Amino acid sequence: MFQVSNKSIFSSPADCAILFYQSTSDLKKFLSKQSVSESFNLLKSTKQISDSGYKEALVENQDKKGPSYFLFVHPDEKRFDSLRKAAGAAIRRCKSLEAKSLSIAVCDSKTTTKTIQDIVEGTVLGAYDFNTYKSDKKTSTVKSITLCVDTVTAALTKTAKEAEAVAKAQNIARDLTNLPPNDLSPKNFVDFAKKLFKSSPVEIKVIDKKQAEKLGMNAFLAVARGSVEAPYLLEITLNKSSAKPVVLVGKGVTFDSGGLSLKPASSMMQMNGDMGGAAAVLAALHALVETGSKKH
Repeated sequence: MFQVSNKSIFSSPADCAILFYQSTSDLKKFLSKQSVSESFNLLKSTKQISDSGYKEALVENQDKKGPSYFLFVHPDEKRFDSLRKAAGAAIRRCKSLEAKSLSIAVCDSKTTTKTIQDIVEGTVLGAYDFNTYKSDKKTSTVKSITLCVDTVTAALTKTAKEAEAVAKAQNIARDLTNLPPNDLSPKNFVDFAKKLFKSSPVEIKVIDKKQAEKLGMNAFLAVARGSVEAPYLLEITLNKSSAKPVVLVGKGVTFDSGGLSLKPASSMMQMNGDMGGAAAVLAALHALVETGSKKH
């Protein structure tokens, strides 16, 4: 989806180009001699661009050789992880234009690996849609994104790849937690994990009810008695080694129907998310696999 290029964002054939800036003076300098520079004074006088707060300004490009639209974005420096959040908001704006391809650049600072990481993660997370149950799926899908930098380095390319893998993994966890319990039973979760890691160098051990009884997992089995669904416990191992491992543990109750006397009925709507811990662990392992981690 992402590629890092040293080509100018102004000659990109993308449907929409996103320019991040910190100061309007730097933006003006960056736009110098470009067709969209004619819009600068109007954008500034109408406060569509600014040196503070979050701002978005959309300009249609009259130069048919470049992107169809330019979106000038000023991250809100007072917000935590401002560039990451700004990237998420920006891609949602571009998706509303039904853009299929994007080009992105930062106009007023040297592009660092942290900059690339924030932009890529924010873009992938911001583009997320959960429309599995929608009959009318008109949501635009961005198929390609080019990060325009002055100099392409191995470090920037690697960072973009890793950031994309991490953000996509987070979206896997979001998909799982959004699924209703009738479509994500414990057995379905196990099947999902097996499919996810089908071609991955991981070892999956599935502990079913009979094995849990032999292991004396009475608390686990007691919780499972509240459902007609069979219980399972997943043990997934990456880079198996005799050395002391890093262990991630996540709760995987696909629907928590208990505690009615302790929580209001309205809270039952979110109980399909009680397996969010297991979803996060599954996603984290997927990210580690995709980035070639040697952790065990």
